[in-house]
Amino acid sequence: MKTKFLFAAMALFGLAILNASCSKDLGISDDELALAEKSAQSEATGTCPYCGVPGGTCTTCTFDGTLTDAEKADLLWMREEEKLARDVYTTLYEKYKALVFKNISKSEQAHMNSLLYLINGYKLVDPVKSDEVGKFTDPAFTGLFADLVAKGSVSLTEAYKVGADIEILDIKDLKGATGETDKANIQRVYTNLSKASEAHLKAFTFNLTRLGITYP
Repeated sequence: MKTKFLFAAMALFGLAILNASCSKDLGISDDELALAEKSAQSEATGTCPYCGVPGGTCTTCTFDGTLTDAEKADLLWMREEEKLARDVYTTLYEKYKALVFKNISKSEQAHMNSLLYLINGYKLVDPVKSDEVGKFTDPAFTGLFADLVAKGSVSLTEAYKVGADIEILDIKDLKGATGETDKANIQRVYTNLSKASEAHLKAFTFNLTRLGITYP
């Protein structure tokens, strides 16, 4: 499933390139970013969003139950996929100084943290060995990072398209992973991250709409 989505995303990036017009960037709004972060971090129920224990967010959680190979693979994959998004947006912000990339890269870091919480709680080995931008354990992400940055560096318009495509990919993989687990805490985090990614997608497509482009 995940490999298919990667190739599908890369195929989307092969569409004809449009020149960007000069226009002020609109970053994701403060209200929308707050909603995305609230969705990613907590359901505002007064319980830890990871283990369900009352009292907010635990400092650490240890989860009962044994994960299937598919559940383990999905957690590790999503951890690096969220890093991919963060790293691409960080790089594109440095090039264009467009606020949408700066703001959403912060959100992607929160997504990474949420997944690391689950990885640690289930005593898995974190696949992120280096926090350096563009460094990944899985070579598929190394290649995709280079491809996305290259395409996003063509123009600001193409950078917004890259952002939209990343979020579409992220939503598909998160929803697919949600259906492959019966663990309530993992489902909760995946669902919340999907909601946040939908807000990110809206921000990118809104910026494209302002340039007269309907995408995707």
